[in-house]
Amino acid sequence: MITLKPGDIVLVHGSSFSARLIQFATRSRWNHAALVARHEEDGDYTIYESDKDGVVASDLSRYGNSDIAIYRMPDLNNSERNSIVKAARETWGNQYDYPIVIWTVKVLGWKRSGILLAKIVFGLPWRAPHIQDKYLVCSEMVQEAYSSAGFPLTDDEYLVTPGDIAKCEKLERVY
Repeated sequence: MITLKPGDIVLVHGSSFSARLIQFATRSRWNHAALVARHEEDGDYTIYESDKDGVVASDLSRYGNSDIAIYRMPDLNNSERNSIVKAARETWGNQYDYPIVIWTVKVLGWKRSGILLAKIVFGLPWRAPHIQDKYLVCSEMVQEAYSSAGFPLTDDEYLVTPGDIAKCEKLERVY
């Protein structure tokens, strides 16, 4: 495996039921995103991620033999990478975004939310609004860390999914 750098983005292809639901809804092979924080003395990497317990620090080794990809924003210096990691660290303790469905209905209204659901079911392209609050899904935590550090992944106000990260023109796949 390559040497990872702080700020690198890890995408995971899981096979659990919830992973498959996310893959279906987003029409992507990737269902989870995490941010590399640092390289540990024991050879493992600490990552920041938002999972069912909220934003936490974990070991990359937790993904074992899972299918993963690593994306990197080229040309960032160490200080810029560390600012991304610092921004991610500031989200520690934020809760996982289970209320995302409620907020989507509130922002879009019932009719437009129904259209969004129909697009998901029929495999049509869709984008969810990025609602800035204390609740974060995994890719949103990555999105906010990059944006807070001054390196937004997109130029719009939509929620970035793991699949969007894989297609982001500002990033290059390094693994």
